[in-house]
Amino acid sequence: MDDLSFLDAYLEQGQSNATLKVVLPNGEVREISDRICPFKFLDKCPLLYHAFEYGFQSRLQASLEAPSEYAIISLLRYCYTGSYLPPQAEYGPILLLPHVETYKIAEDFDVAELQ
Repeated sequence: MDDLSFLDAYLEQGQSNATLKVVLPNGEVREISDRICPFKFLDKCPLLYHAFEYGFQSRLQASLEAPSEYAIISLLRYCYTGSYLPPQAEYGPILLLPHVETYKIAEDFDVAELQ
């Protein structure tokens, strides 16, 4: 799975207490992380912020449909850091599909800056 270390900045402040799951096109459900800070989405992706609701043990959670885990992680990375590309992206091969999937999720969540 992709590097989620960008989530760690909010762990220490006690704000990362929500769970995010993704439903992939084949129906498979995967947990992305249980250390999400929903408040990071207020400015850049309000639709994602409003997708969180209280679930088991009064913990915030969201389940989203997405074309891939990569697309959701790219959206998270963008909301947390301002860039959707992972740190090692400049050294790897350039693949079109991850960019298209990220565009699709940005379109679904009305994030014009990421489209």
